[in-house]
Amino acid sequence: MKQSILISLIALCLFGSVDLMAQNDKEKYRPKTELKIADYLFAQGSYYSAADYYSSVIRQKPENRYAIYWLAESYDRARNYEKAEIWYKKFIDLKGKTEKKQKKMEKHNAYFFALAEYNYGVILKRNGKYELAKEHLEHFANTYQGEDDTETLIWKAKALKEMQGCDMAMAAERQKIRVDNLGSAVNKQYGESSPFPMGDTAIVFASLDSDTLILVQRSKEIIGARFYQSFKNGDEWSKGKPLPETINDEKFITGNGAFNPTGNRFYFTKCAERNQDEVLCHLYMSTVRNGKTWSEPEKLNNQINDPNHTSTQPTVRAMEDGTEIVYFISDRDGGAGGMDIWYFIRTKGGDYRGPRHLKGPINTIQDELTPCYDNHANIMYFSSNGHPNFGGLDVFRTLENEDMTWAKPTNIGYPINSGADDIYYSRVPGSEDGAGYLVSNRIGTTPLTSPTCCDDIWRFENYRYGLQGLVFRDGDEDEPISGATLKLYTKDPYGNEYLVEQIDDHPGDEQFFFKLQPNSDYRLVIERSGYANLERNVSTNGIADEDTIVANYFIEKAGYVSFGNILGEAEDGTQSNLSGVRVSLIEVDPTGKEEVLKSMIQSNEDGEYAFSLPVDKDYRIKVNKTGYFSESIPISTKKLGAVDTLFNDDIIMMELIKDKAYTLSNIYYDYNSAKLTAFSKKVLDTLSMLLNENPELVIELSAHTDSKGSPEYNKTLSQERAESCVNYLNKDKGIEMERLVAKGYGEDEPLVPNTNEDGSDNPDNRARNRRTEFKIIGELEGVIIGEKDRFGAESEE
Repeated sequence: MKQSILISLIALCLFGSVDLMAQNDKEKYRPKTELKIADYLFAQGSYYSAADYYSSVIRQKPENRYAIYWLAESYDRARNYEKAEIWYKKFIDLKGKTEKKQKKMEKHNAYFFALAEYNYGVILKRNGKYELAKEHLEHFANTYQGEDDTETLIWKAKALKEMQGCDMAMAAERQKIRVDNLGSAVNKQYGESSPFPMGDTAIVFASLDSDTLILVQRSKEIIGARFYQSFKNGDEWSKGKPLPETINDEKFITGNGAFNPTGNRFYFTKCAERNQDEVLCHLYMSTVRNGKTWSEPEKLNNQINDPNHTSTQPTVRAMEDGTEIVYFISDRDGGAGGMDIWYFIRTKGGDYRGPRHLKGPINTIQDELTPCYDNHANIMYFSSNGHPNFGGLDVFRTLENEDMTWAKPTNIGYPINSGADDIYYSRVPGSEDGAGYLVSNRIGTTPLTSPTCCDDIWRFENYRYGLQGLVFRDGDEDEPISGATLKLYTKDPYGNEYLVEQIDDHPGDEQFFFKLQPNSDYRLVIERSGYANLERNVSTNGIADEDTIVANYFIEKAGYVSFGNILGEAEDGTQSNLSGVRVSLIEVDPTGKEEVLKSMIQSNEDGEYAFSLPVDKDYRIKVNKTGYFSESIPISTKKLGAVDTLFNDDIIMMELIKDKAYTLSNIYYDYNSAKLTAFSKKVLDTLSMLLNENPELVIELSAHTDSKGSPEYNKTLSQERAESCVNYLNKDKGIEMERLVAKGYGEDEPLVPNTNEDGSDNPDNRARNRRTEFKIIGELEGVIIGEKDRFGAESEE
């Protein structure tokens, strides 16, 4: 965690050569070797790479407690709270199978895994499971024994502080503050930091400006964060524009900037990797001339920038005599522990004095970060995990007393603070709505490796009225529905309706929120694929001042999405995605009557298709493509419950091959006759459909007999039977004679012997030899049989 603090909590991934090896050759290592690699990667701060190796060990040795514990630690350090909870729990729950093994495990716990239950309790707290978190934290506080009394007292105090945070979180009420993500124009997948408001419509911030995972082969090579400026136009933010190269130095990680109140001095941080696993940050200052030109940055003196410790995250307080007090954080000697808030003074004449440790109840034995001094309200904001908090780093506020001491910090509450890390709190000077910015890895950020891995910039503002709630499926209050679109409309005095705000793809586990104006009427519309639209009227007329309307909404299931893949199978058995397939949706009523609802939907290049289906009906999906046998599958939307998408099994279409004989099963004739039975005609109806779907094909339709009777008789009978089939296809089904060739083979081409080896009769084989077949023998103009992709898709009309 401290490494991410030192580089401004930007999720920079610095991978060494072992990481690249880990991705390519991991399967070559034995568990013992994988543990060594995992430990090395963990020590380098490559927590997700380490997790891969610990996971591989556990797959081979499911009860390896060492790997389980450090896998949990890896996810914890990488801020993947969900997975960290799973693996801490697995470690805590492991018990010895015998009394002897149990005692050995308890001994190991005391020496090697003494903080496991504390860490588990903290992760439960981060995930909002406060009661369970208190149970484990209390057990830890009652049982933990450190190497000495001091260590024991320190960790018990930490556990008690975390328990106080649980109590505070459970008693907290949501304040009338709205928190929104700034969106993808500003927030990328790696992480953003240090937003500094430039009025209400612009911010300067730091970002890696990348949406992909970056691999660096040499661990000493630095991936640099840069400063950007973004502007707000309405509700949208522009893509960040880099600050001049004078500030953005390619040799350093740059970030954590703050202007003085007059806007002519910019204090910021440059960080560099000093050792393989250590990043060192120092403070710089640049002046702005005429609001345009930046001076060459000046590194502040060695008293402010301790050569062996980090100095970063400045904020500027203006005094009446022109003096500036710059508060910053450092892990230098003389602090209370961890990262502390320090300050130095810049006189009106440009001299520097200090630095000094900020005395009083602010700094703790843990970390204090991202101080921000509000010069309009004379309030100091900062983040800390050393005071009782909701999760990890929470935002606190404090005032300087008349005697220059500082008041006890106050947690500023929910929703600014969450179970995640909430840092870089700053307010827009003079904002009527109390607007401002913070950085958080809470749910809703742009994820790279997990929902809480990385930091985004969020904007907050106060409100008087609001509408919040959840969306459920009608009749099911157990689990909210995700993916809904919510639209809020209002009307002007002339009756014209306007869209106030729209929430797209809303996550089901979070309450939606709309800011409302007093004495106003609204219309809320909820849309969700597969559900009927829901409309409700909302009004703030006549409600108590500064109230929030809390309501849950229930939408009725209206349909489902049927999704599937179509594969073509070649003669050698290989299969591939089949594009351009005509897909038809056929409704089947209770009597078996069929009605084509939709047709001529073409599968995409990946062979995929999708239909929207109403509820409580039976269907058949039919697929056909020139050059392939048609196929169909049944599907039903009856009694499906809360399912949204029906994933059908792959539909495999067999390719039609020239000169290959295909047997038409169940073609029957009257005894010693060429007359077709009614059932045989139904089989030929299927063949006529194939010919209609492939209008260029010319086929030979052949009949075969067994060896009973004379060869001449069998040849004549088979020819007559083949002609019966051809005549039926031509006269009854409209297939042109030029596409049909009748051929009787008699007994000349048996599939199997008609008799056994001893000369006795084989009735089963004779039945197989009595058959009717067809094969493709040619084509009309336009298609060449025998070439790849010879059957093109029909075009839609």
